[in-house]
Amino acid sequence: MGTQPAPSSTGGKSSTGWIIAVVVIVLAAASLIVFRHQVVPGVKSVFARFFHKKPPVEVAVQDTVPPAVAEPLPVQQPVPPAKKYYIIVASFRNESNADKYVQFLQQKGYESTKIPRTRKNMYAVSCTSYATQKEALDNLNHYRNTVNARAWVLGY
Repeated sequence: MGTQPAPSSTGGKSSTGWIIAVVVIVLAAASLIVFRHQVVPGVKSVFARFFHKKPPVEVAVQDTVPPAVAEPLPVQQPVPPAKKYYIIVASFRNESNADKYVQFLQQKGYESTKIPRTRKNMYAVSCTSYATQKEALDNLNHYRNTVNARAWVLGY
């Protein structure tokens, strides 16, 4: 009988697997080389990301250190005039009538003042004023008895 070659120890299937792997790698490399400049819209290729970088944009650098500013001196805010409570003894539509009545009350010794036009478009005449509403209400009856029975308190 004739001599037959001894079977190989590597086997036929393992060399076929290596051949397929090499062919796949070669085809993949060839396709990357051929199609490297073609990009799917909206998706950058690997080569485009790494090899085609845009040059950096030059931005003018500005000095960000603010100039030294002297500490501002504390400014005293004007204190708004405190609300006063006036004892109103008369009201007039005509300003000259209000002025005449103010003079009349001042001649009698009252600290009378004319209040500018109020809500009802009238000039109010006060015979005195107080810092608090309580003080004004406590003294209201005195002015109702001595100056005008219909006197009232205005917070202004």
